[in-house]
Amino acid sequence: MTHKQDDFVHAVVVTAESIKPLLAGKPPPVQGAVLAELTALWITHHFVQGDEDEQRELWEVLFQMHMAKVRELMEVQKQTATQ
Repeated sequence: MTHKQDDFVHAVVVTAESIKPLLAGKPPPVQGAVLAELTALWITHHFVQGDEDEQRELWEVLFQMHMAKVRELMEVQKQTATQ
């Protein structure tokens, strides 16, 4: 892993850990809605100027990539939880 990748992973872990207390103790539907709101915010802040069809396509690609990463991380979390 490169230094840049290490920095990225570190930033992700630190940020996720700082968010966890905000979600802790909230009902699962609230946790899910918060994560959905943040995902929608992230996706919709990617723009394709002057081409609404391209923008919708970009949003779909981002959504699919994001869900693929979520599925991957679910497997990691499953393995961690069973140890």
